[in-house]
Amino acid sequence: MMKFLKIVAFTAAAALFAACSSDQPANNQNSAATSNAAKPAPVESAAVPSAGPAATLRALSEASNKNDVAAVKSYLSKGTLARIEEGAKAQNKTIDQLLAEEESTIFPVVPELGAEEISGDTATLEVKNAETNEFEKLPFVLEDGRWKVAIDKFLEEFDPAAAEEPAAKP
Repeated sequence: MMKFLKIVAFTAAAALFAACSSDQPANNQNSAATSNAAKPAPVESAAVPSAGPAATLRALSEASNKNDVAAVKSYLSKGTLARIEEGAKAQNKTIDQLLAEEESTIFPVVPELGAEEISGDTATLEVKNAETNEFEKLPFVLEDGRWKVAIDKFLEEFDPAAAEEPAAKP
């Protein structure tokens, strides 16, 4: 279970840095207006994210399988990315180098998903652990108007001692 938690924590942290990825659409109110002057541009509020936690996890898995480091980072919370960066520094690597390694693939297969619970700017998504065949709650946080996987929160909740250790290579 501890190995699973470290792997999940490591991968979630990597996805958060991808938030600045160029493949993400800009939240620009004028972009729609310039392409279609007859319709007002849609306004996306930071309080109403465009994709929920389940869609975020699926997108993280897809980006990870494509080895798209920037996109992977975009789906990870700031806290998760900080933990991954600590692990990378401990190995004298950059976070990008660490995430690009094949064994660092995050959620190569989307696990069976259960209930999704959203409460303000936090959420949980039940994810079936293939090793135990039981559902575990994977936390998410709303950052910059998007849901991000918060593996750091997962580690803090399920293993406070692991939250103190740098995220090491799985």
